[in-house]
Amino acid sequence: MIEETGVSVTVGSPLLCVELSFHDHKPRHEYSVVFHVEPAEPTDDVVSLEDGISFEWVPLAVVPDLDIRPEPIRAWLAAGGQSGDAPQVAWISGIAEH
Repeated sequence: MIEETGVSVTVGSPLLCVELSFHDHKPRHEYSVVFHVEPAEPTDDVVSLEDGISFEWVPLAVVPDLDIRPEPIRAWLAAGGQSGDAPQVAWISGIAEH
């Protein structure tokens, strides 16, 4: 978060792990891990330090209509996700079993 926004956070429990395989000019295999985080100091605005990336607070009800990637994270958020300390990490795999 410091690299992307300059905001210091306290990292809590992992909430979600997503594994995906896809092609983007070449084969890719990706793991995404979502953690519960809290800002070290209260903040109302999070500003990106990189061009082309933005952050904004949105109502949970609009999440299904947003372009959040990877898609399984958007679906998890749209379903309500989890907040705070999770007793168990959710796992989503987009890898076909062989």
